[in-house]
Order: sequence, then structure tokens, then C-alpha cells
Amino acid sequence: MLGRSAFSTMRLTRVVALPGAIDALADRHAARLCIRVAPDEILFDTNAVEVGVVDDAHAIVAVDDSYSVAVVSAEDGLARALEWEFPTTSSVGQGLLHNVAVRLVRHRNLLLLFCPTAFVHELEERLA
Repeated sequence: MLGRSAFSTMRLTRVVALPGAIDALADRHAARLCIRVAPDEILFDTNAVEVGVVDDAHAIVAVDDSYSVAVVSAEDGLARALEWEFPTTSSVGQGLLHNVAVRLVRHRNLLLLFCPTAFVHELEERLA
């Protein structure tokens, strides 16, 4: 399982816009870490470049520092602890892990576990 301090805070950019505008952003930034939260919402890794123009006059683009991330592997035993099945057709899955809401994201050859930073300590204790 994950050890203490496996998580680190990750600066993301949250974009809320029309689904078509989100689709265009996701296509344009396919090489970046993109977490599709909903049809009209996406999170981007902001370490590389700016998100750019969003084709929605009413779009909301804001920095989001509320998540922490840990790199995990199948050997971490998470599959047994998940209370949901990771989707086979998507790179993002979300649900409860020991009663804490998390997202698992496949990105390149990594499996990333995202947890709201406010709940990291609690999740780490439950995973120990």
C-alpha cells in the first residue's frame, strides 16, 4: 500500500465550459494530463503550458490547488480496496477508496491517484 507522504499537492487548472469547447481543449492538449470530470468540466496539469483560448464566452478558467496526487501501481493492492470498478474504456475512474472520494487516472505509463488534499491524511491512515 501507499506509504506516508506518497501524496504531493498538484496545481491544476479547472475549466468549466460548453461540452464542445471542452472537447476541443481535450483534443488540443491530448499529450497533457487531462482529467475529464464531467461533460462540461476538465482539469489540466498546469506545469507545462497555458490552457489557451476556450471557445465559450462564459467559460470559467481557474487554478485549482485542491488535489494531491500519488503515483501508484497495480501491486499497491488498490484494486482490492476500491469500492468500484476501474473503467476499461476511459483513462479516468472515480469513486470511493476506503470511503474517501478519489480519482484514478491513467496517463502515459503511470497510474495516478488523485485525492482532495483535505482528505489525504485520512486516506493515508486508512490505507496503512
